[in-house]
Amino acid sequence: MASTACFVIVSKNDIPIYDAEVGSAPKKEDQAYQHQFILHAALDVVQDLAWATSF
Repeated sequence: MASTACFVIVSKNDIPIYDAEVGSAPKKEDQAYQHQFILHAALDVVQDLAWATSF
């Protein structure tokens, strides 16, 4: 079974600084967009939690 992972460093302004795909799965154009979609969805969750948490 082939697998792949996406590693992204994002600035505090939600701008991707570095993006790398690691794994043995063949690259498909759809996967690149899927990784970006998942990344931004995850950042939305983190942002919501950050606003809900008071320090």
